[in-house]
Amino acid sequence: WGGPFIPDASFSLSRLAWLRRTDPAAYARARWVLSPKDLVVAALTVAYDILVGGLLVPSLGGLVWRRGTNVGAIAAMAVGTVATLATMVVLGDIFANEPIYVGLVSGLVVYVVGSLLSKPTDPEVLAEWDRRSRGEDTETVLAATAGSA
Repeated sequence: WGGPFIPDASFSLSRLAWLRRTDPAAYARARWVLSPKDLVVAALTVAYDILVGGLLVPSLGGLVWRRGTNVGAIAAMAVGTVATLATMVVLGDIFANEPIYVGLVSGLVVYVVGSLLSKPTDPEVLAEWDRRSRGEDTETVLAATAGSA
């Protein structure tokens, strides 16, 4: 080699182009070895679409809407995920943005309707949540720990 060599993308692409011209069989083997990268990108794209289309609405809804319930959240997760995947299949393109939009809208509708039609969260549970959100539970545990030390 004659010294340190750091291959970059243009080097790899020019080598593959040369290999394609000079030895098509070796190029076919190299392409077969390199093809899993495309599958990994596709799998990560589907996972991202499912996470955003299926889980974003119930996650944020649970943080900002006190009337949201676990029934609405679970239903929104299921419907948002199925709607996202179904739209990918109908469009035939997993790299499109439309499946995410369909999942978000359908998840939002189901989250609101499911939460309004189900029994509200018990007021005692909400009061406990509020108390912990204000940090009162942490202060009590710290005071008890400091007093016993």
